[in-house]
Amino acid sequence: MLNNYKKIFSVILAVFIGLSALFPFNIAAKSTDAVKPLLSEANIDGGYEFIAENDKFSLFANKVSGQFFVADKATKVRWYSNPAINEDDTTSAVFKMEQSSLLLINSYDETSNILTKSSSEAASVRKNGTTFRKIKNGFEIVYNFSSLNIEIPLQITLNQNGFSARVLVEKIKENSDLFDLSVLPYFSAGYPDEEGYILLPDGSGSLMHFNNHRTTAADYRVQIYGRDALSSAVTKPQESKNANMPVFGFKNQNGIALAIIEKGAAQAAINAVPNEKNTPYAIAYPEFSLRGTDTVVLGENTGSAQSYLMYQEDDISIDGIDIRYVLVADDKADYNTMAKVYREYLENKYGLEYRNNIKPTVCLEFYGAVKKKKSFLGIPYTATQKLSEISDISKIVDSLNDDGVSDIQLILQEWTKQQLAKKADSKLSLIGGLGSKKEFSALINQIKKQGGMCYPSVIFQSAAKSGSGYSVYRDTIRNLSNMPAGNYTFKRNTLIKDMNSPKRYFLRVSTQKSLLSKIVKKSDKYGIEGLMLNSLGIYTDYAKQTVSRTASMNQLSSVIGDVSGSKKIAAVNPADYILSSVNFAVNVPTKSNGYSVTDTSVPFYQLVISGLFAYCAEPINLQGDTKQYLLESLETGSMLHYSFITEDNTLINGTDLDWLYGADFENNKDALISNFEVIRQLYAATKGSRMIKHNIIENGVACTTYENGAKVYVNYTDSAFENEGLGISIASMGYLICEAEGSVNE
Repeated sequence: MLNNYKKIFSVILAVFIGLSALFPFNIAAKSTDAVKPLLSEANIDGGYEFIAENDKFSLFANKVSGQFFVADKATKVRWYSNPAINEDDTTSAVFKMEQSSLLLINSYDETSNILTKSSSEAASVRKNGTTFRKIKNGFEIVYNFSSLNIEIPLQITLNQNGFSARVLVEKIKENSDLFDLSVLPYFSAGYPDEEGYILLPDGSGSLMHFNNHRTTAADYRVQIYGRDALSSAVTKPQESKNANMPVFGFKNQNGIALAIIEKGAAQAAINAVPNEKNTPYAIAYPEFSLRGTDTVVLGENTGSAQSYLMYQEDDISIDGIDIRYVLVADDKADYNTMAKVYREYLENKYGLEYRNNIKPTVCLEFYGAVKKKKSFLGIPYTATQKLSEISDISKIVDSLNDDGVSDIQLILQEWTKQQLAKKADSKLSLIGGLGSKKEFSALINQIKKQGGMCYPSVIFQSAAKSGSGYSVYRDTIRNLSNMPAGNYTFKRNTLIKDMNSPKRYFLRVSTQKSLLSKIVKKSDKYGIEGLMLNSLGIYTDYAKQTVSRTASMNQLSSVIGDVSGSKKIAAVNPADYILSSVNFAVNVPTKSNGYSVTDTSVPFYQLVISGLFAYCAEPINLQGDTKQYLLESLETGSMLHYSFITEDNTLINGTDLDWLYGADFENNKDALISNFEVIRQLYAATKGSRMIKHNIIENGVACTTYENGAKVYVNYTDSAFENEGLGISIASMGYLICEAEGSVNE
């Protein structure tokens, strides 16, 4: 009998083991307490159920609200979509609803003629408007905003590096009322009294520390890839450095989370709010524009201009919303880790090739000519004012080469008749008086023989006047009122539009492609091997068939990619989507915009692009404090950049180029040679290797580390910095270049 019981027990045990192997998810679902929470036990029992797992992560979710957390299986660290609600805090009911939401929307209210904001928690979850289902590697939840007749499906799925959040745009149901959509606004929020920061993408990159007490500062909002070229304004918009990488991230005591916008970046903005501004938490999240708005200005010439907001009424113009969240459970991970993650992501996506042989170089930018108002016998007229002769540029290049400044990247601005006439380039006709075609070709060859490259600038995206087979009325993008879209320049003293200056219109991509094709062919007659593409922009075109910013970005990337097959490309502060086509980058910001809500700038952009190509900052000789700008160049691994004219500097007075103060070569020559020697020292120490790490030692003192182990220290403070532990001493407003072997160059 005993043997029979043993047999029965063995059979039962075998069946149990077999079921355990077949249904491991059910067993894991009962073991949530084994996963260590990210911050506290408060949110563990919030109705979470096991959903999915892979080798590295587990996903748990509340099937009613969609709130979820992802747990690292090795470290037990958790990342929550939403913080726990504390009913005792003073947060308003509206923000508490947003704090519990995975989606925020702006929809058009016909009664009030404005956009109204709604949260998924208040307008869907609390009204029993959600539908939840498991899918492969995750879940899908559909939010039905019943009072608005809007239905939005959201998918959360695990991957080997973290998870992805995807809005199924093609399955959104609505009645042309949905305009803006924000995703996971409180994911990985910074808690009160928690140490950490949020990485933001403007300029070189910026950090907003948790609990920085900047509650009176304006909220952070930055459009990815800059303002829409179509946007109009009554007064000059605030000067800002673009966010040219669609990323943001979080750092706390447990690790990092980097958000990469994979789809919809061209129509996204990054919002950030500090602790205690609206809720106890610091947050950052993407907001996507599904339909456009446009400002129509009436009475511009009357002195009492008024602006009106128009709304797009046709179908949603975005091809998808996809955000990849890369999670690293390591307390030592920081913004350097985020840069490494994004660099590797770009390598895989665009096939970028990083290298360790970037040579020291200097960017010399010369302006050819400008229109200037003059008078003869009291009669006013406009004439062409020559600013630089090709023969003089050639002498300057030879002179610098004799002094050891080689590998020059030469940029020519305002050198064609079309540019001077404010037309788009098509003929590349050299302005009379600057020199002959033969001299121009000789200059190009001279630069090349000395190890550099000549990049004449070309204008192909915009024009103020028609010509060469295109029209600023027929071939330009349209705003919502079906008028050609363009912008005026702004007066420097009043910041209002200069109505005496012609409006510049933005050309359609088909026209841009045609113009660039002509430019490539015409450039061959000079022997031009490189082209400088100024101020690339993307836009929405509300013509008969709407072209979204996403479509504009894709088309521009394709057009530039085609040109890069035959010409080397220099570009101003290039965005991620054209990095594979660029050979030299110009005017790369060394700092962020310094918005009052942020705390410090970091060279995140440079950490990503370092090793792809040489890049330079803005012209050092046009800066107020050239010593500080040299330190910023050293901190960010930037090459030097100078803007010059070869004629008398007083000739620019009263012209559109009057901001070129300090552009006289002779007054800057000694400083250029001296500063280039510093860059040469940097190259000698780093061996041309790429930046891999940056850290702020203390306020005003930073260190940049290169792949070969070399380090560069900069001290922006008014006193000397000494650190016995590091074995360094840096003078006030000074630098220190340390070779990998430990020797020091000052």
